[in-house]
Amino acid sequence: MSGLREGSTSSYRRGSLKRRIPSIRIAEFSNSETPNGTNPTGRIKVRGLEGSMKFMVSCGIVSPEGDETPIEASAYPAGGATMQITPTTQFPDLPPMWGRPVFQDPTSTTNTNQPQPQDLPFMWMVDGDEADGFVVDVAITNFDVNESNPWGNSNVNGILVLQLTVEFIGDWWDTKAIEFAMGQIRVSPGQTPIPIISTGGE
Repeated sequence: MSGLREGSTSSYRRGSLKRRIPSIRIAEFSNSETPNGTNPTGRIKVRGLEGSMKFMVSCGIVSPEGDETPIEASAYPAGGATMQITPTTQFPDLPPMWGRPVFQDPTSTTNTNQPQPQDLPFMWMVDGDEADGFVVDVAITNFDVNESNPWGNSNVNGILVLQLTVEFIGDWWDTKAIEFAMGQIRVSPGQTPIPIISTGGE
């Protein structure tokens, strides 16, 4: 069933124009394991998007495999983790161009760069964007195994993941276009091994 759940470049043959890219693991939260000291940040690059798609990028904590209990937004400590998205273009003659981060300070009255990452969990939906891709930066805020850890007494058990769902919204009868477009999507993997963040008290 995993193929049906994730979707593929040919899932339209079963009536679905969606493709779910396998989850990218960023960090593990555990109330029983010791932090491993790895810097818990993630930068995931997505390439191969086009205007015939809509997509949703989601970042948050899911329960460990075999546990269907949701990790609700109230379980996240204030300012515990953030995400920021930067759109990119990809032309054949030069390296990618990075734009201004999407989430900006809404109180700014000037046309300057004022990035303001969003607290997790967060989902961002785009319909027919012409960017060729984007970069997602995820940060576990104010964490240091020797200093502060806002997650220290949260008791959260789960895996912080980035998930990308893409849906083809072009001419549905053009099967070659669907397969080509869905086959262009590339997502860079996260770091290995993923960092472990202690949530069981300090």
